[in-house]
Amino acid sequence: MQISRTCFRYRSRLQDKDSELKDRIRSLAYKYKRAGYRQIHNFIRQEEHVNHKRIYRLYSELGLKYRIKPKRKRRSLPSVTKLVPKNPGERWSMDFMSDALYSGRRFRILNIIDDCSRLALILYSNSIHLTLSLKEID
Repeated sequence: MQISRTCFRYRSRLQDKDSELKDRIRSLAYKYKRAGYRQIHNFIRQEEHVNHKRIYRLYSELGLKYRIKPKRKRRSLPSVTKLVPKNPGERWSMDFMSDALYSGRRFRILNIIDDCSRLALILYSNSIHLTLSLKEID
């Protein structure tokens, strides 16, 4: 083989430096189970200066993950069947619609529609006030 002895026997000293930090991260993670890597970084930063990217790398290498609680499944309520009118005049729907003309003048329309026959019973388009609209319905 054509490899120099220094390359073959080289051992990185960085692992020894990271092993102490890994132990510290692991102990903090088990002590504070709800802490993610950012909070663990804040704990370690109070004692010594360590880059947050390094903490994240070691946190991931240790296989630690902040457990996110699954959302609870919402219990569905029984659906209420809608009553469909069978004869005209059983149920009416009322709606106010507003729009503007090309000239910019705004107008409003009161629509009262029979739900069974889908016919417009009343279309009232003057300036609508509550008292006038109630008189129109009667």
